[in-house]
Amino acid sequence: MGTLHDWFRVLAEGALWSAFTAWMTSGPLTLVKPPRPYLRMRILLCILSGIGFGLVDTFGGRAFHAPLLLLVIGITASMLVLDRLMRRIVRSMPQVQSYSSESPLFGQIDKKT
Repeated sequence: MGTLHDWFRVLAEGALWSAFTAWMTSGPLTLVKPPRPYLRMRILLCILSGIGFGLVDTFGGRAFHAPLLLLVIGITASMLVLDRLMRRIVRSMPQVQSYSSESPLFGQIDKKT
């Protein structure tokens, strides 16, 4: 199952990977604010991906054997369920048209170019 040093490495790599994925997936502000459960799910998804990355990176091929395999499968299944729920929340949010005739920087856009 690994030593205490291995598990600290899993946590350290997981924290770094979680912070990186949270930073990379935080897009620009949208006009529609997502609900609070969506934001919590997104944070949990980043944490789970970090722990999964740390497990596979630290233990390598041993992560796909008996006791650790259960953790990897559980983390992967949890990530898939969370992603499915997050997609359902996004689909239920009101949609805003991405293109408008008025640009915030240049004012009215002339379409007769």
